[in-house]
Amino acid sequence: MTPHLPSLCRRLALPLLLSPLLAHAAPLYSMTIVADHMVRGLGVMNNAGDMAFMFDTYAPNYSTHTVVYQNGTATELAGFGGKVTSAYAINNSGAAVGSSRYADSTGHAFVYKNGIMTDLTPGAVYERSNANGINDAGQIVGHLSTSGPNQGFLYQNGSLSVLPELDIANGINNHGEIIGSRSVNGDSQAVTYKNGAVTDVITVAGGQYQTALAINDSGQVMGSYDTVVGGVHRSFIYENGVGTDLGSLYSPYGNTLAHGLNNFGEVVGGSFEDIGADSAGHGFIYSKGQMTDLNSLIDPVQGWKIVDGASINDHHQILVSLCKADDHWDCRAARLDLTSPVPEPETYAMLLSGLGLLGWSARRKARKTA
Repeated sequence: MTPHLPSLCRRLALPLLLSPLLAHAAPLYSMTIVADHMVRGLGVMNNAGDMAFMFDTYAPNYSTHTVVYQNGTATELAGFGGKVTSAYAINNSGAAVGSSRYADSTGHAFVYKNGIMTDLTPGAVYERSNANGINDAGQIVGHLSTSGPNQGFLYQNGSLSVLPELDIANGINNHGEIIGSRSVNGDSQAVTYKNGAVTDVITVAGGQYQTALAINDSGQVMGSYDTVVGGVHRSFIYENGVGTDLGSLYSPYGNTLAHGLNNFGEVVGGSFEDIGADSAGHGFIYSKGQMTDLNSLIDPVQGWKIVDGASINDHHQILVSLCKADDHWDCRAARLDLTSPVPEPETYAMLLSGLGLLGWSARRKARKTA
């Protein structure tokens, strides 16, 4: 039996009537507070949801602490006896790396794994060292110095190798590609490094003080630079030989600090009118060429403001810093979890095409039975 055409049209009209309700194509996130500490800015998160983040205490003396959060348990790292312990990366096995100070204030790179914290540069050979990145094979990169300028390093299989071509090594992907920066005529140039070969990362025309901060397994590079005009701090993503400015929520002169990059090319960070101690910005996600305020993707009635996006994993979970909307000194760390995604604009086109095809099919059948 051939459907009656007006009846069919009425049934097919329902999705069209509902489509304005789906006009918001950005995904929405639920929010879970993961630390009651007053979190100082950044943290990192892996694909298992393990996290490491920093917080400050002010009594009896000012100090910075790092907490590693795994399997629902938070462990504060004991450090090397000084007042500052900071973690900068965590791999998918839960190994965290960073820097911790001794009582004499010298900072040493460390790796924390299976409850054990190991100094990567023991002794007095280097005045200071930082571990900035670690991949899933356990290769660690960072920078160190004696009395001269910084030099990058690679630590693998229990052995440390200096990378004299780099001033700083900030990250390493699962293919062994390293990113960081080197000095060029008094300026900083973002670079990639592999097998002894250094390649300049072309950021954006008119950029200075460039550095590469993260690299994913597709070779996409995220980094930062300062504009020559206006002295604005901005962030970029680099792929296929092209660097693209991420923009700003306060365009055209707003500052942008990107912190996290996943294997889908999604970037999270913070956007600020001005970078200063009292300047609370807005956390953002950059995806498919579009920057979106994370505050527009959560329930506003909870009374929190996301001031920074710290890390994003391949499950699209985001570690953020958020503060009370009426008090940007009352801050916490939280995880955003993706809820059911809303169809992208391409879906609407498919829907309309499908409706047209069904309508044409119904008319064709109606003519055959006439």
